[in-house]
Amino acid sequence: MKDWSTLALGAILSLAAPAWAIQASEVGRLDWHLPLIGPPQLSSPVDPPLHRFHHTSTSAAPNASKKSLLLTYTVKNVLAALEPSTGDVVWRRRYPSNHPNARHLSCSASSVIVLSGASGSDLASLNGSTGAVEWSLSGAEGREGQALCWNDGSTTDILWLTKDGVRRIDGITGGVIWARNNGAESKGSLRLVQIDAERFGVLDISPQDEQPALSLQLIDARQGSLVGQPSSAKSHVQASNALTVKSRAVDGPTSTLVWVESGRLLSLKLGDKLDKPSRLAASTSASAQVAQVRDVGLSHLGIFVAHYEDGTAAVITSVGEDWSVDPRVPLCGLRRPPWGSSYRPPLVLLIPPSESLPRDGGAPANFPRLPQLGSFQIYSLAATEASPAGMLTGHTFPFDQDKFGSLITFAFEASPPNAYTVATRSYISTSSGVTQAWEGSHLVWHKEESLSTVDSPALYWDVAETVQHDSSSSLLADSSLPSRLRRHVNAISRIFDQGVQSKPTAPASNGRQLVFVASSAFRTIFALDLAQQGRIVWRACIDGRAGSWDPFQRLRMLDLDDGRPRVSITLIKDAETASVSLVELDALTGTILDVDSSTPAVSAAFSQVMDKQQHVSDKITLDVSGTSIAGVSRSQFGIKTSIWTAHLPEREQVLAVAIPRDGVVASTGRILGDRSTLLKYLNPNMIAVATFSPATRSSSVLLMNSESGALLHKIGPIADVDDESNLSLALQDNWLVLTYRVAGEAARASKVVSVELYTSGDDSLGMLGVNLERIQALTRTFVSTQALEIKSFTRTKLGITTYNALFANSLGQIVAVPRRFLDPRRTLHKPTKQDQEELLLPYEALLPADPRWTLSHRREVEGLNKIESFAGRLESESLVLASGLDLFGTRVSPSRSFDVLSPTFNKAQLVITITALSLGLAVTRSMVKGRQVHQKWYFL
Repeated sequence: MKDWSTLALGAILSLAAPAWAIQASEVGRLDWHLPLIGPPQLSSPVDPPLHRFHHTSTSAAPNASKKSLLLTYTVKNVLAALEPSTGDVVWRRRYPSNHPNARHLSCSASSVIVLSGASGSDLASLNGSTGAVEWSLSGAEGREGQALCWNDGSTTDILWLTKDGVRRIDGITGGVIWARNNGAESKGSLRLVQIDAERFGVLDISPQDEQPALSLQLIDARQGSLVGQPSSAKSHVQASNALTVKSRAVDGPTSTLVWVESGRLLSLKLGDKLDKPSRLAASTSASAQVAQVRDVGLSHLGIFVAHYEDGTAAVITSVGEDWSVDPRVPLCGLRRPPWGSSYRPPLVLLIPPSESLPRDGGAPANFPRLPQLGSFQIYSLAATEASPAGMLTGHTFPFDQDKFGSLITFAFEASPPNAYTVATRSYISTSSGVTQAWEGSHLVWHKEESLSTVDSPALYWDVAETVQHDSSSSLLADSSLPSRLRRHVNAISRIFDQGVQSKPTAPASNGRQLVFVASSAFRTIFALDLAQQGRIVWRACIDGRAGSWDPFQRLRMLDLDDGRPRVSITLIKDAETASVSLVELDALTGTILDVDSSTPAVSAAFSQVMDKQQHVSDKITLDVSGTSIAGVSRSQFGIKTSIWTAHLPEREQVLAVAIPRDGVVASTGRILGDRSTLLKYLNPNMIAVATFSPATRSSSVLLMNSESGALLHKIGPIADVDDESNLSLALQDNWLVLTYRVAGEAARASKVVSVELYTSGDDSLGMLGVNLERIQALTRTFVSTQALEIKSFTRTKLGITTYNALFANSLGQIVAVPRRFLDPRRTLHKPTKQDQEELLLPYEALLPADPRWTLSHRREVEGLNKIESFAGRLESESLVLASGLDLFGTRVSPSRSFDVLSPTFNKAQLVITITALSLGLAVTRSMVKGRQVHQKWYFL
């Protein structure tokens, strides 16, 4: 009985032990893709909203069914259509960085007109349902372009104003119906306005120092010919606070210019002659002045909103030749302006009075005196039996301003389902990059769009190896004893299930947390669990009072005596006094623990060198400024002093800098086939600097010591570098990879240069200040047709597994090229026996495009600009995280899963064998003991 109890106790202890399974089904399958669009961009109050609901249809029939989509333009230059009920991306289009504001119009239900380019010089029609380009045109740059939908009853065309003139574009085919060149170039702001059913005008709002301030030239919309002479009027109009509103008179639609001047709201009817501006007397009062006018998407119906300095708003509607001004509505009862110098006034949701009109508009959102609530105030112009003149209603919703920041952009659609209520669907975004959709007071979906701006030096660690088990932590909630027992029991129950071997398994939640912590450009810090499909473990929003935010500022891990690590970040508190603040967060929960703002920066130039910092370590920072590179000694709280400066030859400039990450080196040498050894050149302070000379159109790579600035080795010059190519390089241990685009190639081929560094003498490894001739650089150049761009290398726990080089190609895919194919020692002849012992491949200039190397498979990681690798749970496992506009994570095994049991491994036979051996051991142990006793009695 004692033997059986011992075996039972051992079995129970083995289940309770914190051992991690090595079966393939329990290692975890990591392959996830998070498509993002970026936080919404702020729009001008006098321009049509950048975020609105669009009712699209695949048919032009009047009774065709329509689908509601949410159109939004973001800070990542992405125009996207979202499904309002789920937040899923229906389609998206990313524009170049020189497209700061792509305005979009809805001239028809089936298409979206997009005005983009550096100055509105590009015009395109997109399919409203799919986002496909139906037609596109390009014009001259140099003036802010304008577009105006023109419906003459039979067709809907587009009037397009650019620097080279005005054109009427067919809304279906994109063909130019007529074009008219501009006359003398104006220094003011030009706008297209509809005058009546047959004429439109080009309104010129001149700068304040010129007279007259307003000028209007009428043009016949049918033929493009001038109508009459230009008319002008004198007034102090600012284009940034002037709004064009359509009104419906007896003889047809007309346009009126409305603007704010010295706290007064003025209007001017646009027609054959510009009269003297008139004041909308009913819209103002002696107690408050007008602060701003805003287009809430209903200016084409003659409706706009006026905001006052005391925090109230008024809805102003065009009624024939007059204006109807509704009573001013207090915003949540705040009698004082709730804004500062960066105030963007809240909006009022408007519902058009006609059932046939679209229900898109802006919305007010403000915070009442309860800090955890937000509110929507809705002013409806829809006439019902209960409220023939419209109604004022609204609702509140839970909103934590400290956690999510301030509300900044809004989009609404609404309808009155009965005579007493208004049903709303709203879309909001905050200053921390959060986007949410609400149906009334019910939250429909929530997204963290600021993850698209994650581009900071990040922290990564295995929680189970960093801290003790703590059931109160959100990171270790799955690491408790009951969770581990359930995991082991479930694993045993699957042993005899033969069907599991052939079925794909979901990611296993085995309690091991692999945490990636990084900051975004919107004052937020995220912790993502790379082992659980990129799940957000926690997020922290840093208050603006802590200091100015720098998304590239380095995060640090602080080791404390209590066993709970902290994440810290240093912010600039006051640039003039050169003081900073240190923010500390609990690394397990994201709770802000301390904000210390009493530590002064020791350098008055602290704020000046923050822009182009590249962190080599916690003590050394690189400052790159075009033709020079400097090493700066830095403390925990700021920059101390420059310790060295390296100046490049004349007209050379720095293109890229590669800084190796700290890692484990398993082997300090390489054994060759003839049993000789090449010693790796391993210098923890080595950095690589890529330079370019426009005069010779060549590039060089300088290997430098980051502590002393000494030149260790020079590679190059490389003569065929395209000066417009995105040259990139990466360095790890003794391996350097450089990628660039070939100059003058019609196919735009790219080259990959692989360099391995070895010591050519008997010097010790890692010596500082090594002479140039002591480093032996082995180089091979390969050609790729995929436009590869090196990003990083794979990393493992112990460094035993071979490396893979991680590239991004032109299709937004992640390509992991094995080191064997980039080995600089690939033979130029037929491999000998010694070469075969080293597993060397024959050299081929063309790098194959093996689809098995594509880690992202068919997924396209939009805007891919950074790929990082982290050690996984096992030595054979390396985690890869790609960021850009999207986030993508996966797991790769460069040397295959040599430490993981095969899925076809016979687990049942293993258990039966172990059980039989245990039973045999228990039976034979008593037999052996009896024989030993018998021998002692009878064989003395």
